[in-house]
Order: sequence, then C-alpha cells, then structure tokens
Amino acid sequence: MTTKTKFLLILLLIVAVFLLGFVPQFLETRKARNDLTAGNARIAELENQLKLAELRDLSGLMLLETQRRNYGSASEHASRYFDKVRQIAASETPQGKSKVGELLNDRESVTTALAQVDNPASISTIQMVFERTYELTR
Repeated sequence: MTTKTKFLLILLLIVAVFLLGFVPQFLETRKARNDLTAGNARIAELENQLKLAELRDLSGLMLLETQRRNYGSASEHASRYFDKVRQIAASETPQGKSKVGELLNDRESVTTALAQVDNPASISTIQMVFERTYELTR
C-alpha cells in the first residue's frame, strides 16, 4: 500500500468512527426535542383548561352567593369573573376569542341584577350566565 492509500484509509476510518458516535446522539437529540415540543403543547392545553375551569368556578360562586343573598360577595365574584373572561378572550385564538368573548355581553345585565337587592330576577340572570359559561367552556 502506498502512503496515499494508507492516509485515505485512516481518514475514512476516522470519519466512520465519528459518524458512529454522531448519528445515535443526533437521533436521541431529535427524539428529545420532539418529546419536549409535545410536552409543551400538552402544558399549554392544560393551562387553557385550567383557565376555563377557573371561569366555571367563578360563575358557580357568583350563583351560589346570589342564591344565599350575599350580593356583595356575588358582586366581587362577578367582577373577578368578567376580568377572567376578558383575560381569556385576549389570549385566545380568534375563534376561541369570539366564543368566550360572548360572555362579556352579559356584564351589564349581571351588574344590574346584583345591584337590585332581593330581586328574584337576579338569580335567574346569574343562573343563565352560569349555564352559558358551562356550555361554552366544557
């Protein structure tokens, strides 16, 4: 063998050894990156579900306090509820924004109903908001 052939053979062996070490690491890194992307997507989905669950909880608390005739507490829950609706609507996609954004239309009727103490219609108004919230967020 000539020196040139030996040099090419050694160079070829070095490249082969490099690839034997590089390829498995590359495949493992790519799999880990895909797993991370899937995990991040799942986290975002769960965070969105949590926001919607908090919204349902606030509407339920608002209804409960209205039925107990604790209009001050119900007003506080209503305020937090509509702030949360606005926050969710701002962070949603245009399709989701319109769906959750519909709940903002009820703000005036809820505020008016809670301002009228001992009005039997206030419970039905809050109950309607609760039912709409449940339907739109499940």
